[in-house]
Amino acid sequence: MAPYIFKAKYGYVLDGIPKNVGEARYLKYWMETGKLHLDLVVMLEVSKVKVFERIGERDNSGRLETAAHYETRFSQWEAQKDNIFETMAGFATQAVKINTDELTLKQVADRLRGTITMHEDFDTLGL
Repeated sequence: MAPYIFKAKYGYVLDGIPKNVGEARYLKYWMETGKLHLDLVVMLEVSKVKVFERIGERDNSGRLETAAHYETRFSQWEAQKDNIFETMAGFATQAVKINTDELTLKQVADRLRGTITMHEDFDTLGL
């Protein structure tokens, strides 16, 4: 990951990390050591009920994960998410949480546009 971030011309998006508090603390240390700046932290929150509803709606053929696997992952995330967010938000310019339970992708993008200031090419991100 590091070589790509250091070469990024227009910035970077870290999707799905950090997954736990240890990763958040290490990422913070690594970024500070490399003198990298974190502009924005976005946490897209979703309830357990909605997670399993969405998993049930998608095509799960070919996946090795079981319902128990998702249950474990969600429980682990749920137990740490606030500490992860606080760690990351502590060194970012801006941090925002968005509850996505009842939102479409377009509505999430609209909420982001209304909440944050992005560069002029925000629309090219495909949100």
